[in-house]
Amino acid sequence: MNRLLHRACLLFIIIIFSGNRSPKKNIDVKPEEFPVVEVFSQDFNVPLKYVTSIQAFQNVEIRARVEGYLEEIFVDEGKLVTQGQLLFKINDEEYRAELNRAKANIASAEAETRSTLVELDREKLLVEKKVVAKTELDLAEAKLA
Repeated sequence: MNRLLHRACLLFIIIIFSGNRSPKKNIDVKPEEFPVVEVFSQDFNVPLKYVTSIQAFQNVEIRARVEGYLEEIFVDEGKLVTQGQLLFKINDEEYRAELNRAKANIASAEAETRSTLVELDREKLLVEKKVVAKTELDLAEAKLA
């Protein structure tokens, strides 16, 4: 029964929509007008940008032998360098002060050595004259050493 009802509805719909249709009347349709542009050829460069990563043939890690602050950089990153080429300049004020301190210590030690030599010569003379004991001479020699 359900199928029969479906078929009847379907037949009714087909009859309604398939009826005689009146032919369409000829309507004058004007074609649309579009703007016209003259095409010409011209050479120009299109800059192309690409995302990339550049790697060196050999990456070398450079470390300073001493600590300090960089004053100057003589080589740009990625440039070719040769053996013995100066790359950086480190602030050397701290090291100059330490060098001056060491030179002052050397001068002081040399002066003390000269003073001890004079004292040793004096002790030798006094021992020869038997004014002081030989132990005083031994102390002066130990002090010199």
